[in-house]
Amino acid sequence: MSNIALREYHRYIERLIENHQIDDALSHCVNIVQSYPKEIETYRKVGKIFLEKQDFPNAEKVFEIILSIFPDDFVANIGLSFINEQNNRMDLAILHMQNAFELQPANESLQDELKRLYNKRDHVEPARIRLTRGALIKMYTRSDLFEQAIAEIRLGLHEKPGRIDYKLALADMLWKSGKNIDAVETCVDVISRLPYCWLANEILDKAFYELNPSETENHYRARLSELNPYYQYMLPTTRDVADIPDISVQINDELVELPENELFDWQDFLGKTWSALPAAEAAPTDTPSSELNWTSIIDEAMQEEITNPTSAVLSEIGDAEIPDPSANRRQAFIEKLQKRNIPQENQETAPDWVMEENQLNQPDSSNDFIAIPAEPAVLEDVNLPDIPEESGIIDHDIPVEIPEELAENPASAQWVQDQPPASMEDAPKPPLQDTQQIRVNHEETPEEKLEQARKALEGENVQYALNKIQELSADDQYLAQIRDLLEAACEAKPDNANLWLSLGNIYQRLDMKEKALEVFIRAQKQISL
Repeated sequence: MSNIALREYHRYIERLIENHQIDDALSHCVNIVQSYPKEIETYRKVGKIFLEKQDFPNAEKVFEIILSIFPDDFVANIGLSFINEQNNRMDLAILHMQNAFELQPANESLQDELKRLYNKRDHVEPARIRLTRGALIKMYTRSDLFEQAIAEIRLGLHEKPGRIDYKLALADMLWKSGKNIDAVETCVDVISRLPYCWLANEILDKAFYELNPSETENHYRARLSELNPYYQYMLPTTRDVADIPDISVQINDELVELPENELFDWQDFLGKTWSALPAAEAAPTDTPSSELNWTSIIDEAMQEEITNPTSAVLSEIGDAEIPDPSANRRQAFIEKLQKRNIPQENQETAPDWVMEENQLNQPDSSNDFIAIPAEPAVLEDVNLPDIPEESGIIDHDIPVEIPEELAENPASAQWVQDQPPASMEDAPKPPLQDTQQIRVNHEETPEEKLEQARKALEGENVQYALNKIQELSADDQYLAQIRDLLEAACEAKPDNANLWLSLGNIYQRLDMKEKALEVFIRAQKQISL
């Protein structure tokens, strides 16, 4: 078993794809999604693989998932354009190629591809590809021209209210220009349709932190961590998730071979993992407007709460009453967001009676050995003759007195006459000698494991110590003692990257994220030396 940094694993899979080792690459992707079912970078690899294998149904599903998280993803739009062309859905093929063109309007290859698709559908090739409003909006947003971008986006939403990428761009520009309440309103509308949209959840995570600096966890951060496990180490001072050290998230890269009849079913996996995910082409707003309608957003959110219990709005709105129309709705929402303490998904604790029963059923390991008599048992019924002291040579001529009972029943004939016992219970039981002790399988106590780890570190056997620490860390109540042990070990052996990495994992378990990040950076530097 070997661990590898998740980002390094991605780079390895990318090399496999480039070398056309498609099946091996797909097997490693399966290994990742079994540990991180929604890890989005793996889905990008899987989409390429399915496209290479010409498995268009699965490739289409994967690219749609990616666009529901990153509506402006360049590769997903190109892939869906190709798939729709193969299925003779030319309108959709042109639409996705147009979206890709808006991201790179100066790309001549995309312009030529768009001309080809128009010619295939309309039998007329346009002389040139015009610059669309979407391309203009994305140029403004990349240049941080907030006012120009917001003006163009509002015009674009008036023309095409269903463009979710326009709404995301609007939220981004509003947030960056300091209009946080307007940005939050827009993000609430987006996640009611696309719960795992990255940018919307990221903005709401930042807004939640600004309102509740003491609360480090919230519903939006939990989603972002599902999509990118490195995000769990993000701090307010961290500029970008890419700044988190690679070794912060590790995974076992050992593949487990499945029987042929139990091969990984991607279609079933995608359906179950993303069952509550709305389609990317969500129902657009029927009434075009350059201004956001807060009343309709709340009504839409409450309707989503009734029809889709797993929706993000359930966590934000909860059982709160809809604000009075005459009140300041925006401020009311922010106050609710501030007071709301949203628990993480899929985190359940066992009932108290289960824990009590488990404690009562713990085996008693006080006796590790089978009880034996203090003195060896002695057969008292047989009178053995005195054996003369030997001097190293046996004299066969010395007369030996044989007891009458042995003379009448010589041993040479006795074994023939003996009958086997009727059952094993009737069989004679020999005494248990010192050399016949049977050791009961002894399970080490946590204190013994901790002491062994300490002695191993003192004896320079670091790997053995880390193995014991890994076993012990399964129980949260010993994390503080492990932390103290590893802190002392790192101070004594500052050049050992594995010790720093283990300490970072313990800090993370103890929710000491700032220290965890600091330690991971230290470990990354040691590995790079």
